[in-house]
Amino acid sequence: DWSVSGGDKEWTFLRSNGNAIASGSWVNGGSTVKIKEKVEDIQNPRETMRIIRACTWRLKTKNADGRFGIGVLAEGLYEAYPEAKVTAGDIELRDGTVVKDALSVQAGDSGVLAAVHHATIISLMDENEAQQKEINQLKADMEALKKIVEQLAAR
Repeated sequence: DWSVSGGDKEWTFLRSNGNAIASGSWVNGGSTVKIKEKVEDIQNPRETMRIIRACTWRLKTKNADGRFGIGVLAEGLYEAYPEAKVTAGDIELRDGTVVKDALSVQAGDSGVLAAVHHATIISLMDENEAQQKEINQLKADMEALKKIVEQLAAR
């Protein structure tokens, strides 16, 4: 293992599994709109979510053979957003086969998936609010019709 400390801060990199541990938070650069351009809302997030495959797996790589994983597969993500494609370089499998430029999923900023999920939730909220307005209008219409029927029946 390899550790660095300074005051009450410590960073440890574990040789056994490749994990990194820090006493603070992992910060991936800035996320303020002030440092970004061409900012666009995510379009068709529900369709995008159907393209991205969420799974569990066991790795078959030389350095992490059998390790459990959970998340999404990069192929669907980059089908939806080819410009977001990142690779982890060449990765050797347990049988010695080398996967060239293996696709990876970026973890920076707020996260690609967090953004797609957030946009999907917003679209569901908008739909829910529209449905609630329609339900409220239908209830009001039913009450109005009920009064008309009661008036006709009273004659």
